Amino acid sequence: MSRRKKLLFSVILTLMLVLGEVLAEGVLRIVQPSLAEAYAAPIDPGLGYGITHGHHFTLNRFGLRESNFPVKRPSGETRVLCLGDSITFGYGLPEESAWPKILEKNVRELNGNHVFCINAAGNAATPHEALDLYEAPARSFGASSIVLGFCMNDVRLRQHQNDVRSVGLERRGAGLRAWRYQLRKSYLFSVFDLSITEITKRYLYPLSGKSWLETHPYQLNSLGMTPVAERAWADTLTSLDELRRQVSREGADLMLVAFPYQFQISNTNFDNPYGIDKARFAIDPFKRLKIFCDQRGINYVDLQAVFASTRHAMIEKRLAWNDLYIDYCHPNETGQALAAQAVFNKLVETRSPAVTSRTLTRSPARPHSLPSTEAAHGSPDLAGELHW
Repeated sequence: MSRRKKLLFSVILTLMLVLGEVLAEGVLRIVQPSLAEAYAAPIDPGLGYGITHGHHFTLNRFGLRESNFPVKRPSGETRVLCLGDSITFGYGLPEESAWPKILEKNVRELNGNHVFCINAAGNAATPHEALDLYEAPARSFGASSIVLGFCMNDVRLRQHQNDVRSVGLERRGAGLRAWRYQLRKSYLFSVFDLSITEITKRYLYPLSGKSWLETHPYQLNSLGMTPVAERAWADTLTSLDELRRQVSREGADLMLVAFPYQFQISNTNFDNPYGIDKARFAIDPFKRLKIFCDQRGINYVDLQAVFASTRHAMIEKRLAWNDLYIDYCHPNETGQALAAQAVFNKLVETRSPAVTSRTLTRSPARPHSLPSTEAAHGSPDLAGELHW
């Protein structure tokens, strides 16, 4: 074959591949439009924007998923500072569907627009980072209530903590990250990446005799399976205690909200896709947190009972687990609304400055899609699920 024919063949082959990819991308966008909502890119403070399950977002000058706001609290405004990890951040959801903004909407419906709930959470952030963020600059925001969302994988060693947010966005390498951001908009790339991830979680990890969550070091920390885990717990509780002291010195109140993984509220294979065996766990992290909060005078909200009762009602209605969760730990809009309602109720119970006397006479209407959760703690049907 002559050089000219080889070149022509290469050009034709390249064009066919490109056209095939474009055609496949177009077909996926028509046949599977939900793929854009089923893929999440990591949060990148250095870039200043990102995408989570098809929802584009920007970060403000503090690296937060918030609009820019004045550091000094305006006269007449009450602020609630919401710290936490990807759950509080609103992973996989638009900004308004994260529980801090649902909470803000609920309070504003009763008290007007003088309440501002600041979403200061970050992807993979832990109590160590919550403490660092509160020390500078969040202390200056003038919040009267600080609410910290907590999940099992937030238990980590202090010296292994990575900064996922930065005050004053770092722009080095922004060009390369921007290209990655654009690539993540591709449905073909999403399918490939999701497939590799799911194959690894479901088939490769079990070859070691353990589930994906059990082999993840951060999950081991929260389950208390190793000596390192106990040190991680000690570091985490130390940061929580220091955060409590600093919040108290500012005359504000601190609340800790514990979010359960989906396997913590049900032990069926139907909504326990990674084969987690609760019997192998050494401790109950929620019980440990409650004891700590009771000893330190921290307001504590355990969402395990609330989510379990809701999940129980969904089972009776034959609804899937993903009507409450996006994945193994991140709540969807329904779960976020449940969390916002529970936090609101606790603010009312503790007479937080974020709520007024008018709030005490009634509470926001429960979303129509949410079943009642009033009897969660006393339900005999859930006893086996809640005490493991």
